[in-house]
Amino acid sequence: MFKMEKTFSEHNQSLSVQVFMSVGSMEGESLTPVMTAFADSLWSRKYKGLNLSTHIFEGETHMSVGPAMISRTLRVLYGVKKE
Repeated sequence: MFKMEKTFSEHNQSLSVQVFMSVGSMEGESLTPVMTAFADSLWSRKYKGLNLSTHIFEGETHMSVGPAMISRTLRVLYGVKKE
């Protein structure tokens, strides 16, 4: 995914998308640093139109983070319905 994004950045200055990336804090060295590095790479490009949010769920493992991730993803991408 790093290579694909680098190639994309060589030909594009805008990326009009809303993205939410998350991991559990207990997922370890295989996922947490990778997500952070990818987010840093995207932010460093300063893509016009990119709305990027990230979150590390404290105390969650790869198996337990699912429900929290789904809930937060829906709120970030679609907002909270106001009565």
